[in-house]
Amino acid sequence: MAPRANSRWRERTTSAFLVAAFLILLQRGAASPYRPPSAREGVAWLNVSFSWLTRPVAPCRQPTPEELARYRPDIARSLAITGICPRQRLPALLEVLIDGQPAIVREFVPRGLRRDGRVTGAERRAVAPGRHAVTVRLREARAFAISEHTEARLFRSGDVWTLDLAYPEPRWRSWP
Repeated sequence: MAPRANSRWRERTTSAFLVAAFLILLQRGAASPYRPPSAREGVAWLNVSFSWLTRPVAPCRQPTPEELARYRPDIARSLAITGICPRQRLPALLEVLIDGQPAIVREFVPRGLRRDGRVTGAERRAVAPGRHAVTVRLREARAFAISEHTEARLFRSGDVWTLDLAYPEPRWRSWP
C-alpha cells in the first residue's frame, strides 16, 4: 500500500508543479499588448495597428451571357450586377511620420493562401518624451489612400499610445 500512495503523491506533485509552471508562463505572456515588457525610462512608445480589406488587384469584369448561363438564376443576377472579380487583393503601405520625419514605412500583404484576406498589421516605435505631431497614412500599393490621420500628442516617459486605424474613425488608447 505504501508504494502506491507514494506514486500517487508523486503524480499529484508533478501535476501541481506543471500547472503552476503553466500559470506562471500564462501570466507572463498575458501582459497587455499595449505595454512593452521592458519599457525603458526616458522613452515613450507609439503603437499603430490596423486591419483592412483592400481592393482586388484587377478591376472586376462583366461576365458574358454564356458564363451567366452556367450559374443558378439568383447567382447569375448578382454576378451581372457586381461582375466577376479576382480573389487576390492589393497590399497596403503603412507610413508613420513623427514631426514630419519618417519613423515607420512598411508594406503589408493580405492574409490567406491566395492573398485574398484582410491586410492586418501592427508596428511599435520608441518616441522621445514631449509633444509630437504624429501622421499615420495607410494606403494601397497603387497610391489609393485608405486612411490618413494627423494629431499632436504629448508623450511622457513610460507612456504607451496606441492608434487603432479602425473604421470609420481612428481611435487613440493610452497605457500610462
